[in-house]
Amino acid sequence: MSNNHWQLLEDIQQKMKQASDLPRGIFNGVAERLDEALTGSSRASIEALNAQLAGLLDRLLSLEPATAQAILGAQPDHKNEQAAYIIGQVSFAQLLAAQAAERRVDDEFTTWMSSSLFKPYIDALARKDLNGKELAEICNEVPETVSRKLKQLRELGITEFRREGTRFYNFLTPAARSVLSESKSLEVSDKPKLTLIAELRSAAPSHMQHSQSLAQAA
Repeated sequence: MSNNHWQLLEDIQQKMKQASDLPRGIFNGVAERLDEALTGSSRASIEALNAQLAGLLDRLLSLEPATAQAILGAQPDHKNEQAAYIIGQVSFAQLLAAQAAERRVDDEFTTWMSSSLFKPYIDALARKDLNGKELAEICNEVPETVSRKLKQLRELGITEFRREGTRFYNFLTPAARSVLSESKSLEVSDKPKLTLIAELRSAAPSHMQHSQSLAQAA
């Protein structure tokens, strides 16, 4: 069997006697698997999961033929079943979107994390949670600038804030701390590799020293 095979889904399918035997919690797992497959580099993982979900759907339809006919046959006298089916589809789509959003960061996340524009803020907040006044003093910027930049950082998912009395304290999100930790780890552990890559690149012909793109080719 492929490494992409999901044994749990296979076991559930074999044990089901009726559609209601399908554990409700399985949808969270399916959403996670879909998110991983869609963002991964392997087409095989998507195809494997698609095949298993298709098998599960066929199994459910065979266990509930009357309900399947009411839903898929679009019979006018089965509006409740059709409505439940539509709500279920939308609910799962929302679950997938929410789960994917929780696991990902904005496309510009890592770029802004290393930007000189925000680096003083990130460095300061990496040490401790700070309010706007404290950040203004540390970063040597006026409160209006600090407020504007913090708003940008929150929109990017890099910082958040909590309220303590009349003050608001800013802190790095778990995702930001994770990226910061990984970048520091890379600086320490992969420095020889990075040096080697730089040396190899400098030794290569000039046309191979830069990443090519369709725009450059044009």
